[in-house]
Amino acid sequence: MNLLLTLSLELKIYQLVNKNSSMAKRNKSNQQKTSHPIGKSGIQNRDDKKDDFYQKHKSTIWTVVVLIILTYFFIVNNTRKVPEEGPYPPNYNQSGSLEENK
Repeated sequence: MNLLLTLSLELKIYQLVNKNSSMAKRNKSNQQKTSHPIGKSGIQNRDDKKDDFYQKHKSTIWTVVVLIILTYFFIVNNTRKVPEEGPYPPNYNQSGSLEENK
């Protein structure tokens, strides 16, 4: 009885394996029928090359732009004249203590 079950199980597995392999062969033959051009795929436009350059170097370009802007603001901020110190406001306590004037 066990022998019959194992034989029938082996037969089903064998049929499944053969069915899958024949499907793979059919799928492969279907793929071979589609034509793929070999060699040059056409003339690329000059605009495509410009877009490729931008896509390749986009992060570098934006990094340089941001650094230039930051450098400009750093220079402008540090070259301005510092306003002269004026008089202290009324009731200003120079000692730095928090005691109130009595």
